[in-house]
Amino acid sequence: MSRPSEAPRITRVEQGFPALTLPGETPRPRSLQEWLALDEVPGVSIAVFDKGSLVWAKAYGVQQAGATEPVTVAPLFQAASLRKPVTALAAMHHAERRTRSLDENIDAKPVSWKLPDNAFTKDQKVTLRRLLSHSAGTTVSGFLGYAAQAPVPALHQVLEGQAPANSSPVRVDAVPGSLTRYSGGGTTIVPQVLIDQLQKPFARIMKETVLAPLAMKRSTFEQPRPKALESQVATGTRPGGKSGKSIKGRWHTYPEQAAAGLWSTPSELARVPLELSKAWG
Repeated sequence: MSRPSEAPRITRVEQGFPALTLPGETPRPRSLQEWLALDEVPGVSIAVFDKGSLVWAKAYGVQQAGATEPVTVAPLFQAASLRKPVTALAAMHHAERRTRSLDENIDAKPVSWKLPDNAFTKDQKVTLRRLLSHSAGTTVSGFLGYAAQAPVPALHQVLEGQAPANSSPVRVDAVPGSLTRYSGGGTTIVPQVLIDQLQKPFARIMKETVLAPLAMKRSTFEQPRPKALESQVATGTRPGGKSGKSIKGRWHTYPEQAAAGLWSTPSELARVPLELSKAWG
């Protein structure tokens, strides 16, 4: 998806990777397609925006390892941690509407779950601002997700580290505001705050607050993945020593929706920074 005038820029992206040195070889630049083959990535989808608008989108490779069906710009991908700023946008929206202050103690109005106090929270409290900026002192860096057919925990079970959750409980182990440390666990507290405040499922909150207003019509925070979307999603591929192999069951489920639960396309996801750029201007 591009205008003919974008062809030179697309070529620069495809061919513009730095030289790579491999054992026994002379350093040489490699194209995007060569990098995909080297890293055993079956397919990738790209969207590029510039000066306030989407200028081109293109896909490379196939939708699943070992398959022949080509990737297009249409399939949905799991957006990984790119969903965190999308969640932040919703939280900021409701803070602006004074639904919830960014700086009040999140336990000031507990409904269904409360973050346990301890010595670290005696004087400084965990707030939405600190959760969104990874400065709340919360634990749990990231999440593994849940394989197909595996039991999936509810959000409060994830936060408490209770079975069938496969992650530790989210707690505070540093004085809030004293450091910046990546915490998917902290981000996962945010939907609980919004759910308790608005009395709606998180996926619905995100659709009404961000996805629908930005015309992200195919994107969703629903977890598990809606059955109707099964034919529209790309299959996950294992990294590292198992690279090039599809994930059993095609993908994992992430009940940690704010930290890891968004399905989207690069073209739709680009609408978020484009909208933010308008506010910045």
